[in-house]
Amino acid sequence: MAKHKVYKTNPLRKYIILSLFIFLFIGLGYSILSTSLGVSGNVDVWKHDQTLYGVLEHEARKGTYAKEYTGEHQDSMNTSLSTKNIYHWYGGTVVNGNVVKEKNNVIFANHCWQMIRTTDTGGVKLLYNGEVDNGQCLSTRGNHVGYSSKTTQSLSSTYYYGTNYTYDSNSNLFSLTGTVMSGSINVGEYTCKSELEDGTCSTLYYVDSLANETSYNVLILNNNSHYSQFGTLSYNLNYRSPTYVGYMYGDVYNTSYINSHNLQSISKTTQTVLYSSFFGSNYWYSATLDYGNITPDRYSLVNAYQIEDSTGNQDLVGKYTFATSDQNFKARTAQYIVGVNGSTMYYVYLHDGELVSDYEPIVFGESIVYNGDNTYTLGTTESTTLTNWYQNYGNYVNKYICNNRLSTCSSPRYLTATTKTNYTYVDLTEKYLIAKERNGLSLLNTLVVRADDIVKNYSNYSDYKYTCNTESSVCSESSLRIITSFNSSGYTYADNLYFGSSVSWDGTNYTLIDPVSVEDTGALSTHHYFCQDAGAKVCQNVNFLYLYRNSKEFNYITLKNGVTKGSKALEDMLTKNTSSSLIKRGVEAWYKNYLLNYDNYIEDTVFCNSREFDSTNYWNDEGTITSSLMFSSSGLECKNETDQFCTTNNKAKTNYKVGLLSRDEVDLFHNARGALKSGKMYWLATPYSFKNEDDDQTAFCYVVHNQEYSTFTYDSVSTPFHGVRPVISLKPGIIYLSGDGSMANPYVVSTN
Repeated sequence: MAKHKVYKTNPLRKYIILSLFIFLFIGLGYSILSTSLGVSGNVDVWKHDQTLYGVLEHEARKGTYAKEYTGEHQDSMNTSLSTKNIYHWYGGTVVNGNVVKEKNNVIFANHCWQMIRTTDTGGVKLLYNGEVDNGQCLSTRGNHVGYSSKTTQSLSSTYYYGTNYTYDSNSNLFSLTGTVMSGSINVGEYTCKSELEDGTCSTLYYVDSLANETSYNVLILNNNSHYSQFGTLSYNLNYRSPTYVGYMYGDVYNTSYINSHNLQSISKTTQTVLYSSFFGSNYWYSATLDYGNITPDRYSLVNAYQIEDSTGNQDLVGKYTFATSDQNFKARTAQYIVGVNGSTMYYVYLHDGELVSDYEPIVFGESIVYNGDNTYTLGTTESTTLTNWYQNYGNYVNKYICNNRLSTCSSPRYLTATTKTNYTYVDLTEKYLIAKERNGLSLLNTLVVRADDIVKNYSNYSDYKYTCNTESSVCSESSLRIITSFNSSGYTYADNLYFGSSVSWDGTNYTLIDPVSVEDTGALSTHHYFCQDAGAKVCQNVNFLYLYRNSKEFNYITLKNGVTKGSKALEDMLTKNTSSSLIKRGVEAWYKNYLLNYDNYIEDTVFCNSREFDSTNYWNDEGTITSSLMFSSSGLECKNETDQFCTTNNKAKTNYKVGLLSRDEVDLFHNARGALKSGKMYWLATPYSFKNEDDDQTAFCYVVHNQEYSTFTYDSVSTPFHGVRPVISLKPGIIYLSGDGSMANPYVVSTN
């Protein structure tokens, strides 16, 4: 039989176990009671642990300045970690919002931060709020070190470059640290633009990217940054593509604009009749001009004289001068004065023996007759002198002229405007064949019209719709023009563009499917593809018309690499994430310099750059085109994987655990949004739109406003003047050592 070992019970041990059980039972009951009272709001005796998560949870239990988020959410690519409740600051009133400003201040990694919310993994998101000043995070802090702008500069390999830097706040000077070397220029390093290894500078340069073969994109650092931000940057360097709303982005399809209706202007030329210049009292004048008698091949003034004062100016009309103070001056040209106005004289130049009679009379006609032999004769004529032209030039608008004195010529002119010194005219040899109808490329019911007829009688030709812009009645595909209107300057027309409802690709060329003419305006709202060249239905590069402003104005992108749909191009722009935005590069350079040593305290959380858009504002491949791409909110869920930026998402991968605040996170504050204003506007990660702005298609992202009357605004992503406030998330369980969350006494996070 097996023997069993018998254990004897120690009476003292039984007493200890019983006492512990009673203590736990009573404690649990007290905790439940206390929690219940805390939630009811009658007595707040529930105590949180020494974590920032506990601070927000505690405030949410009280319910005045914080609350629990109940919507969809995703803070980690590993959704199995998403087990915690999310709590966030919230103000039911603007007054409560001001209280929040004195509750959410944190010091971590020697920087000030504002608590935004907890994460569903148990962490706490923090918004950068500047450098610590004497252990405080007051709004009265001044400027500090940060990025101030971007520029393109030539750099020298003889400069020293460092992988890091330090800043001496006493001397306001930067020094290179880390690996410091010369001989090469490396992206991601800093330089004082000094050829001394230990050189210092008040302005530091961060080498961001290669701009071209000889220059680099450089971010400038100095001590002029607003206390709440680490500097100012453009969100992206360009704005003319939807892709640039991306924190990272893919293919670039820049937008272009076309006005398919052009103006064929009637050619107009200006002819000088008189010249004008200042005349002086020391000039010599004469009533008689000699040519060749006094001096061979030269004009000479006979009995030259000077005027004594300006009262005799009008007496100079009909006189000659060289406009010189030399009484004996001789020249091959002379000036015949036809008018005087104050200190200005108007004259005609005489050349190499010409007389005034070579310029007078000027003959005008009210009408013109074609003689059938390539000549024209003026009808109902009148003659005038140069002096009369000077005095009555306005009487000769809309009249015909044949090179001054002639009444018959091969190139008559129709005067459309006159001044004292010149006239503007159209040449009657400019003619167009216009047609009311066409059969393919053959024009029917035609009329040949002169340029002057269009200028004078353009309203008579409203029924004429086609031309080859020549006198031919048979056009080519590229020369056919669809006339939309006539005016006194010429006619407006549309090139013979074809639009397809879709396109095919054969590996080399695109072919329009179901092509329609540009004049079929009713079909253009559903036919979005066109070749750039007039008359072409097959082309190497095809355009996608994404914005149909009206029957003649379009915005488009050029498809490439065999892409046959505008929606696919949009997908390439918004989901590939192959290039980092300028603001991402700046944020990560800042993190590397200031927070990399604290990386173990920071969790890898999702930063949302939501590029979801309203389905009614889609780049429709076949249906009706709408006006803009408007991006929509996705809450804390961040629906698209390619918009979920973090270090563990290979489809939206960041280099460091840092990002930007989203509009949805600012919205959580409700009436307490003002707690996130800092007196300077700063970027959010959330796109606003890609839309028409001042006749230019522009990518916009949200910005937190700096004025009390508005929480949000938006701006072009290329605007360089808005601040950058990075966001991080502390790992779960990290405690704080002291503080009450006020600006003067922030929570101090333990980093031991």
